[in-house]
Amino acid sequence: MVQIEGANIEVLAWGERHLPGILLLHGSRAGADWWSTIAPRLMDDYRVIALSSSGMGGSDWRPSYSITQFARELIAVAQLQGLYERGGKPIVVAHSFGGYVALRACTLDPERIGGVVLIDCLLHDLKAAEQPWRAQQPEPRRTYATIADALARFRLIPSRLTDCHWALDDIARRSLRHDPLTGEWSWHFDNALFAKIAAEDMSDFDSIRQPVAIVRGEFSELYDGAVRARVEQLFGTSIPDIVVPEAGHHIMIDQPLALVATLRTLVGTWSACSRPDRRSRLGCG
Repeated sequence: MVQIEGANIEVLAWGERHLPGILLLHGSRAGADWWSTIAPRLMDDYRVIALSSSGMGGSDWRPSYSITQFARELIAVAQLQGLYERGGKPIVVAHSFGGYVALRACTLDPERIGGVVLIDCLLHDLKAAEQPWRAQQPEPRRTYATIADALARFRLIPSRLTDCHWALDDIARRSLRHDPLTGEWSWHFDNALFAKIAAEDMSDFDSIRQPVAIVRGEFSELYDGAVRARVEQLFGTSIPDIVVPEAGHHIMIDQPLALVATLRTLVGTWSACSRPDRRSRLGCG
């Protein structure tokens, strides 16, 4: 746990501090542990950090939330974990809702982010006064008498059957908290999170100049033509657009090894592109 602006923020770390940095950011209602099946396969070559944004995972809940607040937490964690040592700029890998946070970090402090990998990120109308994820009322707080009862209720949103039962089971167990006073189990996330989150204008994302890549599931129910059109409007038509076969929205569960291979290729290429002697040979922009 690290203290950031009055809240304890959960941080998981793999790899040596001197290695190039990768920051892993989860989607809505998830947490740092959603990357625990992925990160160990990157740690030989990278310092890998996963954090839980406030209100999610094992982090503290706040009276209110915003995308900008989450982005400040991301930058602060990178600083505390040494990802800026020796002039380093970490690559941010963000799933779904976490993509907004990664892109906001790029606009908040452009010199702090080396690139962004958007994993099945749904970029809604960024100029809209009301974002579609905002809720009028808190979600019901669900509790369960036993961990078995809770695990039986765990669902991906959108729902999808997967062959990687080991990854699904691991993430489900890490998504629960136990109340020693009542003996009950509940989910980590703040059930009022999306009733307490501020509406923000994110139309300045078109000013982002860091490398951006898209990674999406072949069978993603959420990444449609409208999302693709917004991505092209923001970042152009030439950015990497990688489709992971046999995967839905939650690629780290459906195809974890394919996602590892994809991230190794992207991050490795961007790291090589940062060296002037190799830019022309790699076709770096």
